[in-house]
Order: sequence, then structure tokens, then C-alpha cells
Amino acid sequence: MSSQELPSPVISLLKSAKYVHLATATKDGIPEVTLMNYHYLPSSELPSSCKASVSNKSYILLSSEKSVQYFNILQNPNVSLLLHDWTVAKSLNKQEDEAKSDLFKLLQNLNQKELSQLSATLSGKASVVKDSNDLQFFRNILLKENPEAKIYIEGDNNAIILVEITKFKVCDYQNNQTTYDL
Repeated sequence: MSSQELPSPVISLLKSAKYVHLATATKDGIPEVTLMNYHYLPSSELPSSCKASVSNKSYILLSSEKSVQYFNILQNPNVSLLLHDWTVAKSLNKQEDEAKSDLFKLLQNLNQKELSQLSATLSGKASVVKDSNDLQFFRNILLKENPEAKIYIEGDNNAIILVEITKFKVCDYQNNQTTYDL
């Protein structure tokens, strides 16, 4: 693996997960975390007009209302993103758990074992897309990927944000961790 490539399990996670947790901070370091729709974008899919287009880089494409995370990115472009495929939920009701059939419990355990149980924390530099051609190109990608999020993608009060991934950490369910600089 070259220093510019993401490992295939991370790419699979980026292509399969629906949401990402975006962490931004003000220039004073006050944090904010937001759940976001996103699209993974290797540099090969960027338009040639895009100034961010750098060979062998990976990007995350986001749309944001011009709210807290947007203004944080304008002040401080350093962001962190968390993706995971852990879908195990804690039971809120012990009696309900005990009442589940043995077959249900078996099927639930089988489904959990099929997951890769991988978490990736991506660090990067975010920039607000300003070029009108690039803006429409990216909006079209996001609308195709997340048509139900149209209200957050179109309109003058929404911005398109491109995050260049510069570093990432991968952690599995056994807490094996590996950090990579890109």
C-alpha cells in the first residue's frame, strides 16, 4: 500500500456507511460534533477544474447548512470524521431481552458476526467549495447519493464542503489500532 492509498477495508466502510460524525472546532478550540450525510470521493472522481484535485488523495464530500459547523470550518479548517459499522445496540429493557426467543437471539448473533466491526477516524482539511461549476458537480453527486437530504444540499443557505483526508486511524472491535499519515 502506498502512503497515498486508503486500505480496502476503510474504502469499503466509506462506501457502505450512511452517515459520518463530523467534528469541527472554533479557532478557540470549542468543539462541535454533527451527524452528516456524506460521499467518499477519490481524486480520480474530481472534476479537472477542481483546485483540490491532487492525484492519489481521498476526499469526503459534505453538504452543510450555513450553521455552526460551516462557520467553524471557515475559522478552523481542521476537522475529524468518525465512521463505524458497529450496529450493536444496548438493550434498554432487561425483561424485553429475556423474552426474546432463542431463535431471535441466534439470528441476532449471526448478523453481528457478519459485520466487519471496524471504526475509522479520519483527519483532514476542509474547504468550502466556491466555484459555481464545481459546486453544481458536487451537489449532483450528493443528490444522487442522498436524495432524501435534498433540503440540506440545494439552496443558498447550504454549502458544499470538501475534506481532504490527511491522516486516519483504524480500530477494530478488539481495539487493534493502526494510524496512517497520507
